[in-house]
Amino acid sequence: MKFKQMKKLVISCLVVLIASLSIAQSRSAPNPDIETIRNRIVATLMEPSVDDTRVKEMMATPRSDGTWPGIDYANVARTAFEHTRHLSNMVLMSRAYKNKPFSTISNY
Repeated sequence: MKFKQMKKLVISCLVVLIASLSIAQSRSAPNPDIETIRNRIVATLMEPSVDDTRVKEMMATPRSDGTWPGIDYANVARTAFEHTRHLSNMVLMSRAYKNKPFSTISNY
């Protein structure tokens, strides 16, 4: 498996795990162990530096329905699953929002 594909798969799995943990936590009493895991995953996802040029591109290119051009949203096949590109774009923008002051983000 290529490195980029593996990276996308890992990011996708982490986001699904975070979402699952958040849903599970909202339905029950808070579990400090789960919260620790969630915080570590979020910290790992937010750690890489932000590429301002790429963030500007991501902010400028979504369509009015929130989709990005070049991603086949209708294709849900397990091979060449392009939704990971959408997820990667969202993680990138989340990282930019979290790591940069809002005034900087609004300039995108």
